[in-house]
Amino acid sequence: MKNLILVLLILSSFSCANTKNGNSNQDSTTKLKQSTPMNYKELAKQKFQITDKTEQAFECIENEDKTFSLCKVIKEGTTMQPRNSIQFAVYDMKTNEMVYEGGVDGGSVEWYDNQRLEIYQQPGIPMEGMTREDMIQIYDVVEKTQKRKSEVEKK
Repeated sequence: MKNLILVLLILSSFSCANTKNGNSNQDSTTKLKQSTPMNYKELAKQKFQITDKTEQAFECIENEDKTFSLCKVIKEGTTMQPRNSIQFAVYDMKTNEMVYEGGVDGGSVEWYDNQRLEIYQQPGIPMEGMTREDMIQIYDVVEKTQKRKSEVEKK
């Protein structure tokens, strides 16, 4: 009886072994993708879940000296939510690392100068005396600081 149980245990362990052939084309393609480092555009597409079937506006804009890239996805407004939505990330082009990410509703994100972003988010109701310059934030991707545009001088 003990021998029968032992034989059944041994046979069941062999039946659970992986029988998948590791030489299929799909496996080798997957292994190649995993071993090849992804560039910043591929990383951004993966982060924002962009595929060929995605109907969202996706773009990457390099700064003046091509050290950073601002990648963003714009979702157009709908009847229920009329303001556009922007998700964005800034990548260091030498290391392909994300150095900053954010999102705005009803606004815009663009390069202000070589290392700073201009981030505008439209408020629901602006406070009295508030100018557009007060609503724009300038974010420095190198120094990791943020100020109102009205407090910043262009470099």
